[in-house]
Amino acid sequence: MSTETADRWIHSWDAQQEHYAIGREERFTVIADVVAHAGQGAANPLVADLGCGPGSLAARLAVTHPHWEVVGVDADPLLLALGRASYGSTIRLVETVIGTDGWIEALELSRPLDAVVSSTALHYLPEKSLLEVYGQLHQLLRPGGVLVNADHFLPEDAALSALTGEVGRRAAERRGVPGRSACRAAPTGPLGGERPNRPRNWRSCRPKDKRACRPGARTTRNCQDLWMRSGCLLAGEGT
Repeated sequence: MSTETADRWIHSWDAQQEHYAIGREERFTVIADVVAHAGQGAANPLVADLGCGPGSLAARLAVTHPHWEVVGVDADPLLLALGRASYGSTIRLVETVIGTDGWIEALELSRPLDAVVSSTALHYLPEKSLLEVYGQLHQLLRPGGVLVNADHFLPEDAALSALTGEVGRRAAERRGVPGRSACRAAPTGPLGGERPNRPRNWRSCRPKDKRACRPGARTTRNCQDLWMRSGCLLAGEGT
């Protein structure tokens, strides 16, 4: 696959993602700032991007922090193939299913992580699996390391939640962000062969977990509870 082809598809991917993740670039900037702070004083900082897709966030981190080692993690070989063709050796991309047996070993980490980041990806894990992953990450991070989950967290109030969604939809329309049509574009050329290889063993959501698995379905209070139960400290919570 040529770099030009990969770049074109990643551009389409980023445009489609912006439809759902309002202010996505601003979100990435905040993540990069947190990562920069976490890596101060580290000789060879290491960051992992969970659910990296084609590497959009991971590549931006590699550009803003060229002295960092950036590892992107995803289960989709098609998206990872795009990332490898576009970004080359700038980031290291690993194919594994987050939360399954052996996924930590697949990362082949040589030292503790300074930061773990994720953007609109971890909501696909059922709550029990997500709690286990948070606990594992707590063990992988060095003391003082950070976990930045830049996912959608809905307000507790139903009316405010609906209003938040409507504001986001209108903002996307004003920016001319494409909607679901970008998702329906069929892969062509070398990408077509990757489609049958896309994993079928992602942990599916049980019926009682379906709401929690929709993008943005977890609430802020629910996520804080998960973090605390996994042993993580929340920024601004205690010392």
